[in-house]
Amino acid sequence: MLEEPNPKKEADYKDYFSKEENTYLLDFTLPLMEETFLDKETSEMTFGAAKEFCAYIESNYGSDKLLELSKSDESDEEKVRLKNEWLKTIGATATYEPAAGFFFFKTEGNDSAEFPYFIKSETYDLYISLEDLESIDYRELFNPYQLSAKYWETDLKEAREGYFGFDKDVRKVKMYTYFTQGSDAGVSLDADYYDGKIRFFIDFKAAAHCLTHEYTHHLEFVDYPASVLNRRDSIRIMNEGLACENNEFQCKNYAALSLSKDSYPDLPVLWNETEETFNYALFYEMYAYLYQTNEGLSYATVSYEQKRTTSEITQLKDLSYYEIGSLFHYLRETKGIETLREAYRSDEAFSALFDNDYEGTYKKWQKYLEERMQENGITEETISKVFLINQA
Repeated sequence: MLEEPNPKKEADYKDYFSKEENTYLLDFTLPLMEETFLDKETSEMTFGAAKEFCAYIESNYGSDKLLELSKSDESDEEKVRLKNEWLKTIGATATYEPAAGFFFFKTEGNDSAEFPYFIKSETYDLYISLEDLESIDYRELFNPYQLSAKYWETDLKEAREGYFGFDKDVRKVKMYTYFTQGSDAGVSLDADYYDGKIRFFIDFKAAAHCLTHEYTHHLEFVDYPASVLNRRDSIRIMNEGLACENNEFQCKNYAALSLSKDSYPDLPVLWNETEETFNYALFYEMYAYLYQTNEGLSYATVSYEQKRTTSEITQLKDLSYYEIGSLFHYLRETKGIETLREAYRSDEAFSALFDNDYEGTYKKWQKYLEERMQENGITEETISKVFLINQA
């Protein structure tokens, strides 16, 4: 329970909240109101402003309105409007925009010390690390989440529908932020799925890019226990293949690549007919084609994988994430959903997915990639425009 702060004068609030960088303190969320990571003076201003705002609402709009506002999150349009109305009343010149327009809940149980707050959604609970709260500016931490979270629920729903083609009623997945720990340890992973939870290591923008990949692993573990999923190489290949396929072909425009029409003005083929949605399927097929043929390798660089020649590919597990995702997209298109699903159940079924001929299926996929490049008019010159590197 907070102690009553030192009383502030209206002029104090006027001066303080005339600075745009201070208006986020009007969020009135649990982390701000409970002094989780604020210094004493800042906390006093936050607590005092909340008290003054509540008094203003009760005086001008009544206690029922105050109660109504207390039940809405910080992004509520009327709540934002009334906070700015109060700022004008005290003479402050800055404008308030919520940095974290959502509810926080107190964590209970074993996670409460390390992850004191969490955010609820229909599909997930997102636990926020205390270390992240103490180390990362409140706005830098939550603004990216606020911008991307509105897409997350849709993406996760599409991931369920994309995963073997139907919407599954599944238990929530738990997500945890490890941004500071990941940075301190030099972790290069965006995220992983471990022990029944998704862990984010970089930031929310990077998390958005790989969210459906890790969530697909969650869906796999709902259907199949760890003893099944980890028992052989073929299953691990299935896990990554389906997760990559589900991620690469479900992700949206806000993904970490941040590609736009202006990025490749000479390549309209990379944009769908509406010119609003980037054609990620074709983009990653270009990556796969690049690897499979070495076409354009003298021009190209790939972020996460070493360049290598096709002669180095001796097993499916030698394929990069981009290739394995494209391969399983091809298998989904040619074999169908149920054949993919059945392939989990036995080594024989997995082999049947490839017509008991891995090399033959592999060559058919290579031919498919070549045909996709031809039908879209993609040449070595095209690839060099997309994956150009500095030749100096």
